[in-house]
Amino acid sequence: MKFNYIKSECGSGKTFALVNKINNDSTNNYIIVQNKIDLLKQTFVSLDNGHLITSADTSNVDSTVMTYLSSPTSQVLGITAKTFFKIDPALLKNYIVYLDDVVNFHAFKAINEVNRKVKGLLKDDIFSTLTPLDETYASTGKQETQGDILRMISNGFEMVDTFDHFVINQKYFDQVQTTIDNVTVSTFNDEVQQLTMLAWIDLGKYKDCNLTFMANKFDESLLYKSNPDMFEESTFNGLRTRTVPTTQRLKVKYFSKSKVLSKSFRMAHREQFDKVVAYINNELKDSEYYYTRNNSETFTMDGKYVPVDTRGMNDLQSYSTCVWMASCRPSPVEAKMTELFFGIDGTDLVRSREYESVEQFVQRGCLRDFDSTDVMTVYVFDEQQAKSLGGDLEYIDLGLDDIESGTAGRPASDIPLKIRKAFSMWLGRNSESTDLIAAYRKWKAKAQENNPDIDFSTLDDKIWEKKNDSGKH
Repeated sequence: MKFNYIKSECGSGKTFALVNKINNDSTNNYIIVQNKIDLLKQTFVSLDNGHLITSADTSNVDSTVMTYLSSPTSQVLGITAKTFFKIDPALLKNYIVYLDDVVNFHAFKAINEVNRKVKGLLKDDIFSTLTPLDETYASTGKQETQGDILRMISNGFEMVDTFDHFVINQKYFDQVQTTIDNVTVSTFNDEVQQLTMLAWIDLGKYKDCNLTFMANKFDESLLYKSNPDMFEESTFNGLRTRTVPTTQRLKVKYFSKSKVLSKSFRMAHREQFDKVVAYINNELKDSEYYYTRNNSETFTMDGKYVPVDTRGMNDLQSYSTCVWMASCRPSPVEAKMTELFFGIDGTDLVRSREYESVEQFVQRGCLRDFDSTDVMTVYVFDEQQAKSLGGDLEYIDLGLDDIESGTAGRPASDIPLKIRKAFSMWLGRNSESTDLIAAYRKWKAKAQENNPDIDFSTLDDKIWEKKNDSGKH
């Protein structure tokens, strides 16, 4: 079983080439899958014989798609990824499917709820029987629900319906024995307050389907890394190539060498973060630029605001300056579960989620013109974000690195001093290792055995930075 993939830079014309290919093929039926409805609409304007089915067109997307696949009325169907992954693969056998910038195959969600009655409702009325996988995790599904209130709660767990496998931390439903007046009763343990859930798609079910994935750096995506042997590289003729390499057209300015932007940093050092925003606002007061921030942030800048996810945006090419003041780092629990179930470590998760998002964001500006030599000036918060882009890097010292150590990424102070010292000693002995990442994974796995609740992401970042700096591995 092999799926094709086409990797090429943002703006190289992958979607344009696909449209031309389909318009010149009168024999085969196609399905184009994209993440956003707006992007699908852009794509289908250029198709000669296409039909869109989205929530903007019908109130019952899934049923409408099933009907269409049984009796197609056009050569090309356009749907979102959310819809595609619910389709029975048996209905796809007569179609050539292109998944355009669809690289996410898993979803993570955490819910904080300690109320014992709610726990009982989830266990008895929402989730099906728990099947333990080990002492910590169990697989499960959803029950059919009756009644409006239960249905509303059930809808909050839609990821169960979209994905093939669903696991939770079963300790959330652990019970304790309490004796009152010589009567022993079981109640939920309210010390476990967070329900963590991981769901993923089983690509194996598409073994008889013709799927091609298209994305920038697809071979660095989590989808690819989950099973590299499942994919084979392909390409389109006529993709654009750059007159000048991207790195020669990038000027990247950053403000922190030792601190990594994260939600915990923004909360713990708000004044320092706001200082960076104010500096950029003043520096660019007479300039045109676009910027982004996390959804939880409310600050504004004088430039044009755009969302963190800029895939499909084609109206920013006139800008030669942009500002990325966001972080997309995974939680420690998600990083741990992703590594456990897929063998994908935290550094790969950060690279795929945050650094790919930064690159997509930056590529929406003047870099999108492959024939231009204009330089794109980018402001990011930290050195790791800057290095992920490359180009001409400039450090602007606003005093952030003078903050007490222990606040890079998620606070390093969360890691006990004993472990930090052990890590420093280990790194001193292994810094020249020819396979530093593999060696570190072994060390971390052993350290986590006795410290399962410790967030090692700060140490992950140090290893990744060391690997990048050495240029040898």
